[in-house]
Amino acid sequence: MNAENLVNTVKNRLNKRADKKYREVHEKSIMVNAKKIIGARLPVINALAAEIYQKIKNTDIDGIFKLSDALISSGIYDVRKTGIEVIWKAKKRFEKRHFGYVGRWVKEELEDWGDCDSLGTHVAAEFLFKFPELLPKILKWADSKNFIVRRAACVTFIVPGKKGMYLKEIFGLSSKLMNDPHGLVLKGYGWALKEASKKHQKEVFNFVYVNRRAMPRTALRYAIEKMPEKLRKMAMGK
Repeated sequence: MNAENLVNTVKNRLNKRADKKYREVHEKSIMVNAKKIIGARLPVINALAAEIYQKIKNTDIDGIFKLSDALISSGIYDVRKTGIEVIWKAKKRFEKRHFGYVGRWVKEELEDWGDCDSLGTHVAAEFLFKFPELLPKILKWADSKNFIVRRAACVTFIVPGKKGMYLKEIFGLSSKLMNDPHGLVLKGYGWALKEASKKHQKEVFNFVYVNRRAMPRTALRYAIEKMPEKLRKMAMGK
């Protein structure tokens, strides 16, 4: 399948299923940072990604990455999301050398929380599971001047954190980004703490309690969301 034809096909398919009101809400929202949005809803994107993968699944993994790269590098939010979902379906075939794509996508293509979270919680996290030696490169994202790259560093630890992994790294990111100027980064590390609390409630509570005066309320509320009411009140108290 030709990459240019694939991108055009995806654009056309998504345009036919676009929700005008959904697009207008996103275009007017101050919380949305994506520059070009077609307005396709997630079920439409997911269904299209599944259809595309069925057509290309017998392609070698390098070819699948190249086709997904064309979609992710399209500059259009909905097309980029489709590409992320396509490559995610090939996760069992990921090789360490393909992480170069992920690093470039994080630094050059991501624009908003939706595409960031899809790439981070799915694709980047899978690379971390399979190749833990990539940990320093992922942690390095937290040093970026771009807020979406800093959020990507946080949300990559959502699924590992839920499994009880990388607690020290989640605390490290939370400390480094404690008072980040961007709300989506605060929510990102708060979310990572929340997931980590499912296996390490005591440790996460202690971290939040010690830092409760420094931690912005946005992050703090996310972090303690799944804790018992008594602990939430203690963490929120002055």
